[in-house]
Amino acid sequence: MLSLFLRIAQTNASDAHLIAGHLFQRTVGGVE
Repeated sequence: MLSLFLRIAQTNASDAHLIAGHLFQRTVGGVE
């Protein structure tokens, strides 16, 4: 059960990082 929670937490962290990267690129692209 704990390992499952940790796996979900890692996946969510990875998704958040990817989403933040896309938003950052879109913001920079919009400014330029």
